[in-house]
Amino acid sequence: MDTPNPRALHRRRRRHQRRSRRPRQRPQRGQLRPRDHRRRRHRHRLPGRPAPAARRVHRRGTEAMTATASRAVGLNTRALRKQVGWTMQQLADRCTEHGLAVHRATISKIERGMSDGAPVHVSADQLAVLAAVFGVTADSLLAAADCPTCTGTPPAGMTCNTCGTRTPATHTREPQR
Repeated sequence: MDTPNPRALHRRRRRHQRRSRRPRQRPQRGQLRPRDHRRRRHRHRLPGRPAPAARRVHRRGTEAMTATASRAVGLNTRALRKQVGWTMQQLADRCTEHGLAVHRATISKIERGMSDGAPVHVSADQLAVLAAVFGVTADSLLAAADCPTCTGTPPAGMTCNTCGTRTPATHTREPQR
């Protein structure tokens, strides 16, 4: 009896995986992998020892704020950045000059308040550097805006539907003759 060719067996397995109905999905970052009888690790515990603790997600950096406070920081950061006339890259460069290396994408996530569908939590270091860059206090960055939709300043010539705040147009049209 001939022994099967190992490469042929491998090809058969791969072909089966390609034909499966559901594509294999990798777990999201921070989630545990679903239990699978083929991948289960067998750990032997000594008697009297507790079972291993569930996997913990560790946060880098300092303590993070709540989602609502982080959202207020993001809205105020965007308003101040637009008021000064900086791009996100210019703000990121100024934060780096003040001692905290920040990427443009991080500034975007802070301003939007979201990262991959999850709320972003601004760290105390980021709050301190943003306050120093804009020359304001951390309390003013943490202050909630009167209107969460327009943050008190709708675009020029527009009226906010939520709070009714109106800003005058920056330029007027000349009448056509």
